[in-house]
Amino acid sequence: MPKKAGTVTLPENEQAESALLAAILHDNTIMDYALARVKADYFASTTNKSIFKGMESLHDQRKLIDEATLSDYCQNSSTTDTDFLIKLSELRTGYPPRSREATEAYTQIILANSQKRELIKLGQSWANRINKPGETIDGLLESAQRHLKEIAGTVSLSNILDIPEALALAMSELERTIAGKSLNLKTGIRPLDDMLGGLCEQELIVIAARTSVGKTALAVQAAHHILTHQNPVAFFSLEMSIPKIISRFNMFQTDLSVKEQRHHENFPKTVKGYEKIRALPLFCSDLSRIRASQLSIQAKNLVNTHPVKAVFIDYLGLIEPEKKTQDNRNLEISYITRELKILAGELRIPIILLSQLNRENEKRSSKEAEPRLSDLRDSGSIEQDADKVIFIHRPDCKTNSNDPFDRGKLIVAKNRNGELGSVAIDFQRPLMKFIA
Repeated sequence: MPKKAGTVTLPENEQAESALLAAILHDNTIMDYALARVKADYFASTTNKSIFKGMESLHDQRKLIDEATLSDYCQNSSTTDTDFLIKLSELRTGYPPRSREATEAYTQIILANSQKRELIKLGQSWANRINKPGETIDGLLESAQRHLKEIAGTVSLSNILDIPEALALAMSELERTIAGKSLNLKTGIRPLDDMLGGLCEQELIVIAARTSVGKTALAVQAAHHILTHQNPVAFFSLEMSIPKIISRFNMFQTDLSVKEQRHHENFPKTVKGYEKIRALPLFCSDLSRIRASQLSIQAKNLVNTHPVKAVFIDYLGLIEPEKKTQDNRNLEISYITRELKILAGELRIPIILLSQLNRENEKRSSKEAEPRLSDLRDSGSIEQDADKVIFIHRPDCKTNSNDPFDRGKLIVAKNRNGELGSVAIDFQRPLMKFIA
């Protein structure tokens, strides 16, 4: 009889569980396949769970798995399941040998029912917590996301492909790329795009520089170029307010600097620019206090509903840690960058993350003042998790000059699937625009 949790029937399929156990009794080699996909806890039947644990124990000891060895396991173990031996006899006589394809179907049924049971129990747990004193909606959502990840992680305990399967996957990806179906966005700075190979799906891309060198400017320029090709973009600004971010985007619509947009005589042109921005698929957030898990929830919602093709985050140093680690910002940053890398993979879109540099490059002589990967602030995990790292180097950016341009480089310091190098650029100061 199916068990119930409250008024909800917990799904189970005793026949599939028994058929898998019987298949293992007939052919012990199936145990390797089964162990890669299910655990004893996935079985709904207590007796089936006990038998699978016995099979697992014998398998670990490299012993034969049959009725006799399992009976011996039952007598010598601490199991108190009185139906253990009765069920063993039923498995031996009541089920014929099964094919590998059939056992694959059984493991999928067992997995699906286990996940459904966990979801039902989780839903009831959340329902009980909702009205408890001290519970917050953020806390509930973060807990929900964490537990859902754990449940989703049981889809398969093995993702090992044989060579025909691996080649089929590689060919599929190649065909998508050649057909132009794979996501490959451009920044609009052609030499940089040629070097990067674009902003590709599943990538964590870091744009790094010292304060006031142009991280936000480059992010807005790239985001605007993506938007003009009608690819929806999410822009999380943890430092600037939404009106200020919109003013930045409006520079590309009007050729008016932020300062010029505030002048009365430019009001009609500024408003006209805003009307053009209205047509762009842009989604903005200016929450100044947000955790990686909250970012993840919002990004997933946007991808599911709109569907966003790129996420920009300005910037890493302002993302709140999930749990404050005293005197160890490195661990906090490591967790955040790892979460964002996983998120890019799950959503199959690029995530562009802005990051500060430490002051080490300022201590070097002017000849060697170009930033290095070791200059990434707080943690080597940024370099480790990022697929691409782009440094902005403008040595004259803080000098007082009437020249509306200053010269510099965009340095591709890491490119997991492409070349390294630099692109010479002019930075148009009033419009905060990079020109190659």
